[in-house]
Amino acid sequence: PGADANPYLAFAATIAAGLWGIEHKLQPPAELKGNAYEAKSPNVPLSLHEAVSELEKSKAARATLGDAVVDHYLHAAKAEVRAFDRSVTAWERERYFERI
Repeated sequence: PGADANPYLAFAATIAAGLWGIEHKLQPPAELKGNAYEAKSPNVPLSLHEAVSELEKSKAARATLGDAVVDHYLHAAKAEVRAFDRSVTAWERERYFERI
């Protein structure tokens, strides 16, 4: 997790994911060797939009963390997505200012 993650939630989710994998006899992916920043991982969402969508679909999250926890974080994440979608980023201003 990132440095801004809630450590209690991060630890709980990590333990829950491990237990879910053991209980469901999931095979872990191959060990990553090399530069993680250059590696292509289809399992990691690339945006908050994608992350919210993945959490909404996650049976494992609901089964291990409970509906109340998942719904709470989905509510917060969707509010964050709405706020982000309404904002004009520095990149957009710099890229499009001259064109508008």
